[in-house]
Amino acid sequence: MKRENKKGLSTIVATLLIILLTLVAVGIIWVVVRNVIQSGSEQISLGKFTLNLEIKSVVVNVTNSSVSVKIKRNPGEGEISGLEFIVEDGASTEVVEYNNSLVELEERTIILPLTVVNMNNIQKVSVAPVFMLESGKEVIGDVKDDYIVSS
Repeated sequence: MKRENKKGLSTIVATLLIILLTLVAVGIIWVVVRNVIQSGSEQISLGKFTLNLEIKSVVVNVTNSSVSVKIKRNPGEGEISGLEFIVEDGASTEVVEYNNSLVELEERTIILPLTVVNMNNIQKVSVAPVFMLESGKEVIGDVKDDYIVSS
């Protein structure tokens, strides 16, 4: 009769161990899934989709190796912490950061110093906003406007 008691007791202990291991596994999976969801949702912001930038004009200054870009921020939600300009000459591309924000409906002329691209062959200038996330991390948004430089 003692043997039957031990078998019954070992079955209960084994069942409790399986339940405990299952709970631990579910807890570990939940932590991983929660972190993935939080990091992905941090980058979603209404401003990323409604922000509207427009390049009004581009003037190439060959003597100073710079490009003067007149940009306007049209109506649209979103806070930006800066802008990224992409200048292309057909063979190479240069990215220039501008670390000041534009408020809604503001128009500003920005001078971009260039070192990589061929000043005589500049073909296109593009602009992308830089957003500051709640965590303090900066994220570059999609290109909002392109300006084709006429020869």
